[in-house]
Amino acid sequence: MAGPALLSVPELDELSRSFEGAPASRIVRWAVERFHPHLSLLASMTDAVLIDLAVRLEPSIEVVFIDTGHHFPETLETVEVVRRRYGLNLRILTVGPEPAPLVDGCCSATKVAQLDRALAGRQAWLSG
Repeated sequence: MAGPALLSVPELDELSRSFEGAPASRIVRWAVERFHPHLSLLASMTDAVLIDLAVRLEPSIEVVFIDTGHHFPETLETVEVVRRRYGLNLRILTVGPEPAPLVDGCCSATKVAQLDRALAGRQAWLSG
């Protein structure tokens, strides 16, 4: 997969300094310009302001929502409202037919494993 070269430690340090205190729109613009189409935005939908910033810059950006099977109905309703409002390129990842029980290790099964799936083939990701 072709894409931008990895950033060196000095480059990352300089970016960190330049982004400190910068408006979110500047940081999102940099990420989209540098990494799109190898960039995903992972959203819980409580961070729709990030979606707004990103799709204004790049309407085709992939937005990923991880459906753990434990969301309130209102959260799932919000997903659909945001999808329609922005015409999202939305990818919903689910854990399977039965959600993992809410016990130790559930986050690994329901979130981390899905995050790994979402980021396969990507070089960068945004998250609120």
